[in-house]
Amino acid sequence: MKMSSLYIAGRALDALIAEKVMGWQRISSRLWHDQQGSEHYIDGEEYPRQPAWRPSEDTGAAWQVFQRIVQMGADDVAICYFSSLDENIAAGWVCVVEGCNFAREVQLPFGREDYSDTAPLAICRAALEWAEQCQRSI
Repeated sequence: MKMSSLYIAGRALDALIAEKVMGWQRISSRLWHDQQGSEHYIDGEEYPRQPAWRPSEDTGAAWQVFQRIVQMGADDVAICYFSSLDENIAAGWVCVVEGCNFAREVQLPFGREDYSDTAPLAICRAALEWAEQCQRSI
């Protein structure tokens, strides 16, 4: 089983994405700063200044993660939905990231443990594993 498949959508995964993929700095348990000093809140609560950043659950925030891995040097990034006509094979999302001296399909449907039924979660899992692999290969 891939380590990324152990992550469920929520605050813990969102914080890992902020640190390892987005390169943000943790200021407090809730507050993060990006490279430009903009504030981002990750804790599941809304704040008067802005909503919480939830890439593992929110498509808009997941798209930021998708764009970040392209900026970081991924050669190819794709997100696809697979439907199934076979009742024994679940439909789901797959995010494939290639580059940084390796190619890895992170989310595969067809009954594997790392299957994700949402696009944001597939993107986050793929981005996290990709970023960790790239950091190890540098």
